[in-house]
Amino acid sequence: MHVEKNVCDNIIGTLLDIQGKTKDGVNARLDMVEMGIREQLAPQSH
Repeated sequence: MHVEKNVCDNIIGTLLDIQGKTKDGVNARLDMVEMGIREQLAPQSH
């Protein structure tokens, strides 16, 4: 039951972009660029 709740919480948090509920932050994006994957998701400076 706990696994289902955690999965549901993670999916809803990601879909609704709830602050603090997603692990997809700037550091994760920079790590992906460093590894050479999903470069289109790299943080952009304005």
